[in-house]
Amino acid sequence: MHVLLCRQKYYKHRKKAFLNPDKYVSIIIDNMDQSKTKLPSFAQFSKVDAHLARLQHHVTGVRVHHLERLYLITWTDILHPDSNVMLNSLVYVLNDISQSNEGKLPPTLYLQCDNSAKDNKNAFVLIFMAWLIQLKVFKKIKLGFLMVGHTHEDVDQSFSVVATHLGKMNVTTQPILMQALRCVTSPPPSILHMTGLHDYKQAMEKCRGMFVGISTPHQFVLRQEGSSVQIRFKKWPRPSDKEEVITLPAETIPSLAGEVTAQANPKCKMETEKMMGDMRKWEASGRLSTEELGWWHRYLRRVGVPYCNVPYVSYLPQYTPYSPVMSSNVRTALAAIQVHEKRDHEQAKMKVKKRKH
Repeated sequence: MHVLLCRQKYYKHRKKAFLNPDKYVSIIIDNMDQSKTKLPSFAQFSKVDAHLARLQHHVTGVRVHHLERLYLITWTDILHPDSNVMLNSLVYVLNDISQSNEGKLPPTLYLQCDNSAKDNKNAFVLIFMAWLIQLKVFKKIKLGFLMVGHTHEDVDQSFSVVATHLGKMNVTTQPILMQALRCVTSPPPSILHMTGLHDYKQAMEKCRGMFVGISTPHQFVLRQEGSSVQIRFKKWPRPSDKEEVITLPAETIPSLAGEVTAQANPKCKMETEKMMGDMRKWEASGRLSTEELGWWHRYLRRVGVPYCNVPYVSYLPQYTPYSPVMSSNVRTALAAIQVHEKRDHEQAKMKVKKRKH
């Protein structure tokens, strides 16, 4: 029952964005199963390279419903797998949406995420949403989470297509992976390899543990109330559920810091060293061409220094107030209705007409 309620709410938001793209934008974001994209990967299993080191390439998927557009964002373990990945991916997508819409964003964001506390359901994400409200990027944000264990949705269907497509081919280098991802759907998805992150978490570090019981609600609504940001939340999207309200005064929301690049994940250095140590074995295996071996040698020497290739949140435009534009047919119909209503309020008059002799 709860799963159905959450899905119905999500589908309602999707439909509203389809019908009123100037008023709403609906987005779902999730991470693909990381076991599918360790490079190099091959369609045919071989014991020759089964024990050799590979470099993990993660895939974050973002679907924008009213545009029917899929974004596939790849990244390696040079980035810490935490909220910064989700937030930077979201800013990148919002910036791209605005650029394709004459620099405009609608006033309401519907954002659907899974229940991962590490990535999405935490104080960092809620405070970041409050930033978006304070910056007037959005007037209102509805943040929804599906029930734990039941978070598979349309973006996961895209991941299934990606996994099937990649499983049929040899994906030996990052450029081949990027090219392969461009061919998984029609129209092609938007592709980005994210090489660094803006460290939003650092600016919000004092907010860690700010909210008690954040794991329980599945629906959040944020909007501006004076100088504060109001957060309304419910455990489930049932009309009978009581809606609770908390208010974040301006002084409790940390200031938006300048651009700071997140530090490299130490795990990346260990993985890189393992792969560099196995390069002779990869060469001896015969599974990689001379060109592919050359690419790996060059790539492994320079990997390890993150640099941001995504926009900072302050670059996002402020929302455009919704003002419905009526067609000439609609205006004509409304004018006719007004005339009819005016006549309807007139007093009825009737008399006998004298006949001329």
